[in-house]
Amino acid sequence: MEERLLEVKNLKVSFNVGKKKLTAVENVEFSLDKGKVIGIVGESGCGKSVTATSILRLVPPAVSIIDEDSQILFDGEDLVKAPEARMREIRGNEISMIFQEPMSSLNPVYRIGDQMLEMIRTHNKQISKKDALDQCVEMLKRVGIPSPEQRIREFPHQLSGGMRQRVMIAMALLCNPKLLIADEPTTALDVTIQAQILRIIKTLTKESNTSVILITHDMGVVAEVADHVMVMYAGKSVEYGTAEDIFDHPKHPYTIGLLNSIPKLGSGQEEHLYTIEGTVPGLDEMPEGCRFCTRCQHATEQCRKKDPGMREVDGHMVRCFLYGKEGEN
Repeated sequence: MEERLLEVKNLKVSFNVGKKKLTAVENVEFSLDKGKVIGIVGESGCGKSVTATSILRLVPPAVSIIDEDSQILFDGEDLVKAPEARMREIRGNEISMIFQEPMSSLNPVYRIGDQMLEMIRTHNKQISKKDALDQCVEMLKRVGIPSPEQRIREFPHQLSGGMRQRVMIAMALLCNPKLLIADEPTTALDVTIQAQILRIIKTLTKESNTSVILITHDMGVVAEVADHVMVMYAGKSVEYGTAEDIFDHPKHPYTIGLLNSIPKLGSGQEEHLYTIEGTVPGLDEMPEGCRFCTRCQHATEQCRKKDPGMREVDGHMVRCFLYGKEGEN
């Protein structure tokens, strides 16, 4: 029987921009079992990273608001209502995050070993420096970095992009987190290094029973590692289900468009790459009804006036009037 680790309910995140209050994420719901991977996919600006950083409460409180009706249940504890002191205990210890750009996430003036030591000793003040250093070397070995005893004494600029990304993964795993959030972990890496990073993530879930939220715009990456998939568009989830259902039986026109955009090899003839016309609307120009209606070839007047709401279709959830009766949620 699967054991639930994370449950996100009715997540709504807004930002104060001047005198305006703009909603970046709305009505997002998903769950994650222990040892499983969920892929959150969509174009840039769809709300993927805001969703992830909200789980750790890293959205800046001075300009952002997580709605009081939102729930982020982590091992039964609602992180929306958790005090900041409790969140500091959770960050890096129970929930770790790999950020999108490793070069800007690593401090350029500190050696790799010093940055990893700080991570360990922040959450375990009783551990000796020697034992902590041994853990760092072992973790670098685990993520496939050669000569870790040498690398641990080097600065970030001395490592390749792939090496820096592995260091970020190693740092995220040092405290054996229950949940790892990986924000575009393979962006700007060549395909060989991408495959190695994905292999590390898959091994992690099997060996450590760590759950993973994988944020990406690359459907191929999701197909490689995810158990479940949530497709986001303009701050809302538009399709959610098992990876098998989403890839074999996509329902939402946006999901179908994303899958059609994947280049197909071996067709034996020249083909134009499929594109979804238009762009994701800005936060201050959201359509009144379905947020995808301005780019959808199936859009009707109903779509332009009313949000379709999520409904179950063939075993997974879809936000589209093409399925179910009008007004059904």
